[in-house]
Amino acid sequence: MNLVLFEDAMMHLMRINRTIRQKRGSAMLVGVGGSGKQSLTRLAAFISGHYLFQITITKTYRRGLTREIQFMEDVTFIFTDQDVINENFLEIMNSMLATGEVVGLLQKDEKETAINEVCGLADRRHLAQATERWRSDNAFQGLWMSLPAVEVSTSAPNARTCIERWLSPMTENGFRSGMLTLTTTALGGGVLSVSFVMNICGVGLGCLMLMTGALLAYLGMDALMDMSNRTGCSSYAALFSYCAGTKAGPILDAMLFIYGNGACVGYMVFIGDFVPNIIALIFPENWAQDTKGPTRTCSILIAAVLLVPMMLPNDLSKLKFLQPVSIMSLLYMSIVVTVKCPGMFRANSEANGPLRLATFSLHFFEAFALCVFAFNCHLNVIPIADRLVRPTRERMKKVSARVNIFQCAFYVLIGVTGYLSFLNATLSDILENYNPTDYFVAAGRCFLTLTMMVAIPANLNPTVKSGVQLKEYFVKSDPTLLESPTNVEEARDQQPCFRIAVSIACLACQAVVAVNVPNVGTVLSLLGATVATAMMLVIPAYCMGIVLENSLKRRSKQA
Repeated sequence: MNLVLFEDAMMHLMRINRTIRQKRGSAMLVGVGGSGKQSLTRLAAFISGHYLFQITITKTYRRGLTREIQFMEDVTFIFTDQDVINENFLEIMNSMLATGEVVGLLQKDEKETAINEVCGLADRRHLAQATERWRSDNAFQGLWMSLPAVEVSTSAPNARTCIERWLSPMTENGFRSGMLTLTTTALGGGVLSVSFVMNICGVGLGCLMLMTGALLAYLGMDALMDMSNRTGCSSYAALFSYCAGTKAGPILDAMLFIYGNGACVGYMVFIGDFVPNIIALIFPENWAQDTKGPTRTCSILIAAVLLVPMMLPNDLSKLKFLQPVSIMSLLYMSIVVTVKCPGMFRANSEANGPLRLATFSLHFFEAFALCVFAFNCHLNVIPIADRLVRPTRERMKKVSARVNIFQCAFYVLIGVTGYLSFLNATLSDILENYNPTDYFVAAGRCFLTLTMMVAIPANLNPTVKSGVQLKEYFVKSDPTLLESPTNVEEARDQQPCFRIAVSIACLACQAVVAVNVPNVGTVLSLLGATVATAMMLVIPAYCMGIVLENSLKRRSKQA
């Protein structure tokens, strides 16, 4: 029989199978009714070659349980919440999980019969009591328990000896949804610049810097989630205001205004890198082959003009449905860079110099700033923690760790393969190193151009709202602290003309800066060294000193 399983079901199945293969391994499966707890357990027992046993609520079920244990087979025992018709059942399960024995399970004559059955396997020099104990230990060594339950209560039998697995779909505010949101926020144009970090510092030192950036991002993310849980704050601005007072509002709005405009400048620089190469592939004339001349300037200016109509609406929430497209585009280019790496290394290893493991120079700080920018997603950390289902400390740590481990592994892969492809000739935009006639890379440039055209209004919209709030703060005589721009009621657009004017002015300034700054690494490193560092490290460390209790662990994290 052919089975088709979802990926989540496969993950749960592998964990259940791994658990029941351990000596006296037990698992408590928690989930809504019909989520597949018993089905996955039965399939795992079949894969492991276990005899599956489940009690039937009859008057003689006790004898059946005794018989299965006496055979000393590998048995998977399923016990559901529907089987608990007497509180004594929980005591029996607790005893089985804790010691492997069930008090009063066998009568005296039954014990003697059981001892005689296994006396040939036990050491005959042992006393009857030792033989009984040996039989009990070996019988329960081959017994694995699966405890599917709809709810967890404090009366669960010895839950500490169970491996707890929650079987649930991917919900909007669930564990995996939070990881996806944070990963999507962090992955962006910085992916194309991590190879440049390897070129600046060498492949060994570059990997170490990426790991350091991941560790710092994890510490900041974990601290923000912990403080959100302690204070009940639902946004980054609310936590900052809780610690710094009402003056935190305009400070954070100013930081977001600078960061948003800088990110949009970086996106426009990428457009200026992608579009001229696409034009050079389509038009063979000489005017199109100069990718750094007027073609680049016109591409940036035309993109800015095309973006003006997209900035007129106040609500751009529909753009969130295009986020998977941007992730798929970056993953596609990452696969292309990785696959082409061996051939490019053989072709360029002699011309572009030797492989460098570590290089120390003044550009070290630029490389580290790029690493900080690549891991920055901390503005969304507190909203994710506030809406997280079952926001326990362990789940928050797990979210923080897995997000940064995945990002670090992804960045190291792209950084190393991109650097090995071009060695000392690696540019700040890795795609600039490839031939414009490479069709696989050209397809990636098309996808990423569309991604940048969506990313600019998606980032500029909250940026402009921060600018509007700054204006309201300085104009009003009695300024009030406003929440993060993402929490402002979207329906209230009291100053549409001023907002549109600020949007057009920001687009014009961004286009002018992008035309005059051909190196995207300069923009990203500047953002990483200023606003990203403050949001990821400085502000969390400041808030920790106010929210968390004074301890050596807190001081070490702050340092």
